[in-house]
Amino acid sequence: NKDRFILEDLPVRISYKDSERVDAVLAATAGESWMLKERGTYLFHRIATGTVVWSKGAWINGILEKLDNLPDSFWIQWVESCNRRIDHLLSDLGAASLKGDALYFNLSLSGFLKTIAEVLFAVNHVFEPGPRDYTASLGLLEVLPEGFEANWGSLLREDAELPRDRKREIAELLARGIFSLTP
Repeated sequence: NKDRFILEDLPVRISYKDSERVDAVLAATAGESWMLKERGTYLFHRIATGTVVWSKGAWINGILEKLDNLPDSFWIQWVESCNRRIDHLLSDLGAASLKGDALYFNLSLSGFLKTIAEVLFAVNHVFEPGPRDYTASLGLLEVLPEGFEANWGSLLREDAELPRDRKREIAELLARGIFSLTP
């Protein structure tokens, strides 16, 4: 649940988190089942970067401690999951390009770009921010594949001179760079 209001010309959003749900998701991070409970690490980002204005007890401090000490297996599983989705989305991009289906291509490209961002945050052990902050946050990451900025920029470019098939090729280059970052 969220509340939004204006306080002295400043927009304020308060997000209430169900502590039992957060506990369940964090408990599941020891295995792969957390991915069934939560799609991505945005929940963790909100908790880790949010400002606590009121708390009943020390629960939030314990959660922050757990988030600071997630095992490497958590990040490895998330990277592997993202890599599988990237591979699937590359196939979708190829099929859409071959069919000349603009909507299918754009939907596949959208999923591809989101998943590339997710995997880069995971490789860098950073919780993913909301999509509106991807551009700024990606620029701050220490580990990026070679040629990332050029390939990423080309995929974002809306240019009739850059046909879908060429964008698919660029996506494949970007994916190869991502796959090279992980064993």
